[in-house]
Amino acid sequence: MLDGNWIAPKVELVREFATNALDAFAWMEEVDLQATYGTNAKYGGNVGTGTVLGAMWPRTHSFMTGAERISQLAKVAIENGVTIYTETRGTELIVSQSARVVGAKAVQADGTQITINATKGVVLATGGYSANVAMVKSFDK
Repeated sequence: MLDGNWIAPKVELVREFATNALDAFAWMEEVDLQATYGTNAKYGGNVGTGTVLGAMWPRTHSFMTGAERISQLAKVAIENGVTIYTETRGTELIVSQSARVVGAKAVQADGTQITINATKGVVLATGGYSANVAMVKSFDK
């Protein structure tokens, strides 16, 4: 765990993030992830910005609510040929001899075991743990 004394980012990732921020913003609007616009008189009327994670000034945009955003992103992904598995527990990554992840094994909620083979990549995503009080307490130090 981080002790909060020093956090140093990977410069190449920060550069990539900053260099592509405007294109990412344009793409989000293109796929109808509607930005929440408004004014913030406290900071000179900045439009559509807010603060996160203890930031000292508004520097982020909001795009719909979380549930709306996820639904819209899922719709766009499916329109682009992505298969989304929900209520599916990943059990193993399938790794090639060259150490490339080429798929995953999983178990669906009804117990069905599946194998997912991928050619362009595997994305793993999880739900949060805010409803798991014991886990929240263990990380909230």
